[in-house]
Amino acid sequence: MTTLCTMAKTQKTNENFRKYNTADNKKRRALLAQAKAVQVIERRYQVVELKRDGYTHKEIADRLGISIKLVSEDLNFVLNETIEEYKLTTEQERLLQNQRLDQLLKTFTPLATEPRTVVVVDRQTREQRVVEVPPDAEYARLILSIEDRRSRLNGLDAPTKIEADVTAIRRYEGIDLSKV
Repeated sequence: MTTLCTMAKTQKTNENFRKYNTADNKKRRALLAQAKAVQVIERRYQVVELKRDGYTHKEIADRLGISIKLVSEDLNFVLNETIEEYKLTTEQERLLQNQRLDQLLKTFTPLATEPRTVVVVDRQTREQRVVEVPPDAEYARLILSIEDRRSRLNGLDAPTKIEADVTAIRRYEGIDLSKV
């Protein structure tokens, strides 16, 4: 009888423990999920900040102690969220791209068109002298590629339809135009 009574008490205690433990586990799991979500959001914020500061994917991964793949996934997630949040129209996007191209042109045009003065240090004597450097052809090529990109962006490179007046040609069929 004692054994049966002890078993019943143990079973009741186990049931109470399971009920308490299950409710407690649900709360604990919910809190852990919230904490993990907060950590993910903070990590994504850090990834975006570092990318904006000019770090490469590898540098970000090394700095935060995560994989390069996770860096890419985080950036893609944030980008997709941003796109969903701020659906840009085609015209708004074209305007934004044109502004970026304008900024690039503003930066590189002086390098391609104007001579620059550069301070050169002689390695042996450590003397400094000012030298005038002519405009750089590489920057001129870069400007041309920027302008090409702008043409494609704005549809200026699209084929154009040319119409010819065929009646005028027929009118002069029998006439020798070299004598005219």
